[in-house]
Amino acid sequence: MNFNIKSKSLKFLSDTFATDYSSLLAFNVLIKKKYKFWKYLLFFVLSAVIILFGFAKFRYYTGNYIAKITIDNVIFTNDTVLESLEKVKNDKKIKAVIFKINSPGGTITGSEMLYKSIKDISAVKPTVALVYDMAASGAYMASIATNYIIAQNTSMIGSIGVLMDYWNLQDVAKKFGLTKKTIRTSEFKAAPNSFEEASPEVEKYLKDLLNDGYKYFVYLVKLERGKKIKNINEVTNGKVFTGMQALDLGLVDQIGNINDAVLFIEKNGKIKNAKNLEIKDYSIVEDKEQSSLFDKFFNKALSTIFNASKNQQSSVLMNATI
Repeated sequence: MNFNIKSKSLKFLSDTFATDYSSLLAFNVLIKKKYKFWKYLLFFVLSAVIILFGFAKFRYYTGNYIAKITIDNVIFTNDTVLESLEKVKNDKKIKAVIFKINSPGGTITGSEMLYKSIKDISAVKPTVALVYDMAASGAYMASIATNYIIAQNTSMIGSIGVLMDYWNLQDVAKKFGLTKKTIRTSEFKAAPNSFEEASPEVEKYLKDLLNDGYKYFVYLVKLERGKKIKNINEVTNGKVFTGMQALDLGLVDQIGNINDAVLFIEKNGKIKNAKNLEIKDYSIVEDKEQSSLFDKFFNKALSTIFNASKNQQSSVLMNATI
């Protein structure tokens, strides 16, 4: 009797163990299948993420770029240039701008408008002024609108001031027996006149006009460079400085090249891996009035004359220039 009970108990345990073992095997097979499924799914998802990230990165570095804009002529008011700079500001593919500066300056109003356009770009994306031969007068005004100024050791920087030249043709007219009479409501109208000596009152009037423009120029220099310039009076008296002197005086931020400009854009402009972005020349479209071969030659010649006249503290332009 006891033997039968034990036999039944052992059979029950054996059946139970067999059932449980079979269930365990089935469960283990199920787990392995699900594990493979999730393993392959995870592999697929990670692969897709890596591919998409790589594609996005590829598109970023191939679609986006750093624009390099050259300013190397005498600066005049130019609507087409201003419109082009507005496009640069709004172009999302342009991540930063390097302005190649090589200009002797230009008219007061043209320089002011260029300054404001560059300032607008600097407010939304990193900008660097890279000075080559010179950034004098109005060209320096344009440079201070950027976030950072890089020059060469021998660059000519500064010439912060305003001038107005006019020809005195009285002796020439007398030599050829020419006389010119002008009827006007006041001696200040159409002054200065190349065929007559300016009175002290007219000279004072013209000097006041120039001083007003000069004060605005100095105001901008203080606004943009005031914390870096050691002695504002020393650098705003019309003098021109070498790049090395300008660095010491606070007129520029660094002596360097285009690689340093990219490095600044990457570190201070917070453009990651900016060195991987392509640098493209961005042409500012010229006005139709200045698009002919003759006008291009004239503009180049004028730049050369203007440059020489700057070194002699004079100008051939018959209007206020900086």
